[in-house]
Amino acid sequence: FYYLLLGGCFLAARKMFHNERLAGLLLIVLIVVRIYAIRPDANSSPQVTPLRLDLWIYLLGLALTFGLRHWSVGLAAGLFFFFSRSMGMLCLGGYALALIADFFARSEPLSQRPRTALKESGASVGLVAAGVIAGAQIFGGLVPEAVATYHHLGLGMLRIGTYSSYWWILPFLCMAGWLAFSRYKEGDKRSQAALFVVALAVSNSIYFFGRSHEHNLLNISASLLFCVFMCLDEMATRDSPPWAKKLLPSAPWVLVAIVALAYSGGLSTKVPIQIASITRHAPLPESDDIGPIQCGEIGTGKVFVYSAYEYWFYERCQYVPQGYVQPFLLQPMQAKAIAQLDGLLNSGYRIVVPKAKLWKSVPGEYTYNQFGFEEMEAALKGLDHSETPHYTIYWRDRPGVAGLH
Repeated sequence: FYYLLLGGCFLAARKMFHNERLAGLLLIVLIVVRIYAIRPDANSSPQVTPLRLDLWIYLLGLALTFGLRHWSVGLAAGLFFFFSRSMGMLCLGGYALALIADFFARSEPLSQRPRTALKESGASVGLVAAGVIAGAQIFGGLVPEAVATYHHLGLGMLRIGTYSSYWWILPFLCMAGWLAFSRYKEGDKRSQAALFVVALAVSNSIYFFGRSHEHNLLNISASLLFCVFMCLDEMATRDSPPWAKKLLPSAPWVLVAIVALAYSGGLSTKVPIQIASITRHAPLPESDDIGPIQCGEIGTGKVFVYSAYEYWFYERCQYVPQGYVQPFLLQPMQAKAIAQLDGLLNSGYRIVVPKAKLWKSVPGEYTYNQFGFEEMEAALKGLDHSETPHYTIYWRDRPGVAGLH
């Protein structure tokens, strides 16, 4: 998916930019920022990979190929909403914003625009509506339960910091939107795609607004950087004063230098791993905090791993993940976490707690999950346990009889 993202951005930039050489510089910056700058590596946090956060590139590719109002774009947006509920909502919002901008950017009389819009985008809007209705019917509502829960509790909802890098990106995002709107050409797929990529960057920014941890800017950097380079490309083609004509061609190179200087540290740790993966077909390592995964110590059967990185246990040992919230770390309600563990124990599951200490949540303290297992154990009864060199394994001898305290 990283290759699809990088390749898609490069090809889209080649087709959209007036200066095609900027597509190569954009690719370099994307590789450094989207791959090497992100720590920890994506193999410890699959939820921040392009599979989830960069679905926008596929919508942009369809719009650039067939046009913004083509039915294929609506079909893709509807499918994203159905299969990727939270990020699909953002993609759908970006598509709606682009259609609105496209409606007002056209030069035909305002009274004729609704009829034209209905004729050209009716099929697309209908497919979007079908995806939304199907998702609401099958999953029980327009807003995903996880999104509604986190929004209600306000978990991780930070204000954007005064010194956040987003304040440097926002002017470029605004200029890119203004340039795309003011230079819109009727029926030009490139003009429609320019509006669309700005709208998608705005919708992706909402992910950062909700969880304004600075590292999330790196996670959504692809759409933002695309807009920055598109802005520089558009500015260089306009009638600019002499001083601007001298400075603008060097601006992308300056950006490449700044990014390389700021994030080159990730090269030393990730490049050797990539070389080993290519030359020796070595598997990607788990997070540094997990320690070695010993499937033989755990055994087979009904296993639930109580760890912030349980995904890698399931992937390596071929266990079947359980529960709605994946990873379990993201379960915000302790009562629901306890109830799930109790139900699993009653069904004959063994709960495996790694002994390896994970990250420090509080100076001097370590945690295995959102809630330490000591809290879980105190709320459950009838537990037996055994010790192995790397794990503590809990179970109930009489599943279904014991319950919560």
